[in-house]
Amino acid sequence: MTSDDPDGALLSLAAAAERGDDCPYIYTLSGGWLIAGLPTSSKEFRAVTEHDLSRQLAHAKTRDFRGPQEQLQAMVQERLQPMMAAFGPDNEADSEVLNLVKASVTTPVGQVLQVPALRIQLSAVGARWAARPVGDAAPPRGGGKSVRVSADFDY
Repeated sequence: MTSDDPDGALLSLAAAAERGDDCPYIYTLSGGWLIAGLPTSSKEFRAVTEHDLSRQLAHAKTRDFRGPQEQLQAMVQERLQPMMAAFGPDNEADSEVLNLVKASVTTPVGQVLQVPALRIQLSAVGARWAARPVGDAAPPRGGGKSVRVSADFDY
């Protein structure tokens, strides 16, 4: 096993998720990024991605659209199909990735992004765990509190 090879437990987890088995919410570290989510199959990853893209497209079109709902849905599907086709065939499962839904990504500077679905290369995972992390909250950095100091000097 080289340093680029994923560990066996991650491979097993990805295979179980692909089969549709129940899997624990997983936390991973990859290049300083904390990535967490619920492992799922490639098929479910694609369905969640398609649903979210459809929702985004419908929201963008709804602002200016005045017409029947069926026409709006047809317009959304017309735009959505080439987008989904860009991902390639929908029946491809990749044993070297972990598909996650209901995910969050925490950047190295602490920004948290909520992501409906994402894929992570297993070889990019530096650490992983399934138990919910517990720890002391870090003290706020800057701007949390202010102190006013006033001084009078007599000369």
